[in-house]
Amino acid sequence: GRALGVGCSLAALCDMTLASDQSSYSFPEMTHDLPPTLAMSALLGKVSPKVISYMVYSTDEIDADEAKDIGIISRVVAAQDLEVEVTRISEFMLGRTMPSLIAVKEYLRSAPSMDSTAFSDFASNLLANVLASK
Repeated sequence: GRALGVGCSLAALCDMTLASDQSSYSFPEMTHDLPPTLAMSALLGKVSPKVISYMVYSTDEIDADEAKDIGIISRVVAAQDLEVEVTRISEFMLGRTMPSLIAVKEYLRSAPSMDSTAFSDFASNLLANVLASK
């Protein structure tokens, strides 16, 4: 469906977002002269500020393919296949250990702000902790 304003931000905030090829994304708040600054903050670091400003000032809707290209969503799936794909990925993740899932989440949360030596060391430490928990 349509992800407007905060809905668009929620799609961007998720660790992973699967979307129907029939979905669309926009920030229509400026049509009411309301700056969507809180919603915009969710996109910072994930989407170029130029793209954010275009979406906000134009209020244009973008389709799922463009949302994927700019980093709002992870993958586009045909509408009729979306539930099957969500179930497949969910079941795979449920089969992983909690320490492995947490390690991936922590790495993706912290590593982008680290220098190359630090993110490599962090990766090694996370892996060692997961292996030690088995």
